[in-house]
Amino acid sequence: MDRRDNENMNAIERDRYERRMATRRKGMFTNIIVIAVIIAIIAAIIVVAVSMSKKNSDGDAAAATEATVATVAQPTAAATQQATQSAGNTTPTQAAQSGQAQVDNQQNIQQSTDVQLSTQAAVQPSEQQSNGNIEEVNGERVYIDTKHTAPQNTGSAGTYYAYGSGGDGFNWNYDADNGNFTVSCNYNFDQNRYEFMFYGVSPGSANVTLYHYDTSSNWVSDNLSVYVDDNLNVTVG
Repeated sequence: MDRRDNENMNAIERDRYERRMATRRKGMFTNIIVIAVIIAIIAAIIVVAVSMSKKNSDGDAAAATEATVATVAQPTAAATQQATQSAGNTTPTQAAQSGQAQVDNQQNIQQSTDVQLSTQAAVQPSEQQSNGNIEEVNGERVYIDTKHTAPQNTGSAGTYYAYGSGGDGFNWNYDADNGNFTVSCNYNFDQNRYEFMFYGVSPGSANVTLYHYDTSSNWVSDNLSVYVDDNLNVTVG
């Protein structure tokens, strides 16, 4: 009887042990499922949070871009409207004045260009190399300028002397800010002397720069003032 009782007790203990182990294994499996579910929920929450943050960032960037475009467009539109209103408010007189101002500006540019070209040309000696104009005057060889002659209607000429000689002796030129006179020049080879003669064309004053050779055969310039009175008489200073 004792052995059977012991066997029954052992069977009962084994059964209890197996049940406990089964319950434990079932609890561990349940815990694993619960942990997996919790991890999945946390991952889903993270994904949703990141997605919402990205959407908010994109929305802010789009709003900032729209605000920038609007800010730039407002002054541009205002400037366009102001220009349109200004053009619409321009009277025929104002339009004519504006057109005349443009014409005057073009004329000033052209005059400035002409002066620059004249100045550039003035630094070059005049090519007067015709020996046929050399005559003997009071026993001296003198080049007579027949290319630049006195106007038909003029007063007494103003005279200016300069000394020097170049390759041809009588090479010269001039530049002026007023065209109310003409210039001619005779050259005395024996004295190496230029005789510049200024003939009046119209009353007024002018600043003149004469170009000629000096006694060392250097190309030099002399600054003069020329005044033409009402009778076309010339004074050189």
